[in-house]
Amino acid sequence: MVTLTRLRLAHPGLRPMNPFRDWGGVAQLMRVAFQSEASPSTLPFFPDWPLWKWVSPLAGLVEWLGVETPEQMLGYVWEEAGQIVGNVTLGLSDARAGAWLLSNVAVHPAYRRRGIARALVDASIQMVRHYSGRYLLLQVQSDNWGARHLYEVTGFRTLEQTSEFYGANVAMAAPHPIPTAGGFTLAPPERAQWMAVRALAAAHLPAELQAYRHSLAGLFNVPHQPGWPARVMDLSASVQRLNWCLLRGQTVCGGMAARAQLGWGTHRVGVYVAPAYRGPAEDLLTAQAVQQLRRYASQRAQFVIPAGYAELADSLRRYGFQETRRLDLMALDLS
Repeated sequence: MVTLTRLRLAHPGLRPMNPFRDWGGVAQLMRVAFQSEASPSTLPFFPDWPLWKWVSPLAGLVEWLGVETPEQMLGYVWEEAGQIVGNVTLGLSDARAGAWLLSNVAVHPAYRRRGIARALVDASIQMVRHYSGRYLLLQVQSDNWGARHLYEVTGFRTLEQTSEFYGANVAMAAPHPIPTAGGFTLAPPERAQWMAVRALAAAHLPAELQAYRHSLAGLFNVPHQPGWPARVMDLSASVQRLNWCLLRGQTVCGGMAARAQLGWGTHRVGVYVAPAYRGPAEDLLTAQAVQQLRRYASQRAQFVIPAGYAELADSLRRYGFQETRRLDLMALDLS
């Protein structure tokens, strides 16, 4: 838990966000600012739940008593004439790595090009420095040129680019039998093999960020065989984890990690293949994942793959998946 210290802010409209008092204003801002980008994975962090108007009096008491604010509720707002017109959400992602997450940078369209977004980002950087954070991380759509320019001039650098592909009816997509080509096999991994898959997926990131859940490597950062506590946690979240290792002979060439939904959510599949082995194995990867996911009630699936992996992108399209967006994982190194 982290409490927002009252840092000196240079702009009168800028102040720390009170998640309980500001809930409605932030939710309304998100709807306006992100309405053209809305998707299941880009919805605002703060839903506009009517319940919160009844929770607000209790939240005020909690704040008055000095109880710390939950990490995922940190952030700043920009307020003018009693209206919230800018917002940024900030949270501690990994205490050991000193990694903080910046998200939901939003400015009302009528107030853009006035430096509000830059002020929100600068305040966030100031706060992370105050708490001796080592990294400030964010994800941004690759074609959001304005936002990327803001982050780049502030010092952020792109560490990873991924593509997301979505399909709404995976049950009809799987051909039979699963294709084989190039001497590749796809099988549940042994422990050493899974560690090799994780190392391949994480090799392009700094060591401190290889477990970061928003990166492709983060999708592979799961145990080879989770223990009972992890299984109970997955069951409570209505998910099941599936892992595969891509082999050519005894060589580990890549793998897949799936977070399958036991209910009606969207399955999430991460795929990584070492560049030297890309080409003949992509239909094998896609078909295996799709065939396994057909067992579940939900028939919606999202694949996360390295951006520019043309062979796998073509394979996913043949199976009925469409690219929905490309994302840049950007980081500001504060060490």
